[in-house]
Amino acid sequence: MFSKPVVKSVTALEVVLLLTALGVAGYGGYRIQQEKIAELQSVNRVLQQEVERLQAEYQQQQQAIQQLTQANETLKTNLAVLCQDRHSRVRIALEEAWTQLLESDFESQWKQICQPTTLTNGIVQ
Repeated sequence: MFSKPVVKSVTALEVVLLLTALGVAGYGGYRIQQEKIAELQSVNRVLQQEVERLQAEYQQQQQAIQQLTQANETLKTNLAVLCQDRHSRVRIALEEAWTQLLESDFESQWKQICQPTTLTNGIVQ
């Protein structure tokens, strides 16, 4: 009579131990996943901040490009007017334009716009 209940209690104990082991293993796996998720969320926040910073920088660069393009067009227009007006004081106008827009291709733009004219004593001929 004792042998059957002992077998049942051992089997029940084994089941309880097995379920406990599975629970501990499952919880361990869950904790590892939660830690990985937290780590990825942290990396994601850093990347989102970097994206926001880059977008703001891009917008600033676009505004600067727009301002430079507008200044460049104004300069081209002013140079064209200077080239047409034979009595303008080119030197003064160029100094003002130069302070407004320091571009490396200024000289080439001057030559493009004012190609047929020549400069003598600061006056467009």
